[in-house]
Amino acid sequence: GCYSTSAGSFKDKDTTNQQVVIATFHVGNVTHAQHNNLVCTLRSARLHHQKCRLVVLTDMQTDFTAITQEVGNVKVKRHAFKQTGKVWAMYNRVKAERLFLLEELRRRGSSHVVFVDS
Repeated sequence: GCYSTSAGSFKDKDTTNQQVVIATFHVGNVTHAQHNNLVCTLRSARLHHQKCRLVVLTDMQTDFTAITQEVGNVKVKRHAFKQTGKVWAMYNRVKAERLFLLEELRRRGSSHVVFVDS
């Protein structure tokens, strides 16, 4: 799913030249298929919003070196989750997205943040 911090419908706004933040969440080993999906998602975001900031929200262990090298200019925001494993994945995702959104709003006041499924 996608969520936006801007007022009104995200589709109704022309954000091509505005600062847009595209963030995704992933924890655990990155399989070949997941690697391809993440690269495709991040490149697609950059294609439609050349000036966008790309962010991957994750835990302290997941390795995104190959993805950041392939896509370029991707910020990896790490979290030290207390609970880990598949049962906690959705909880950790919402927690990471919430913290990231609050941080963005505090720093920038208002911005377009879009969370995409990975």
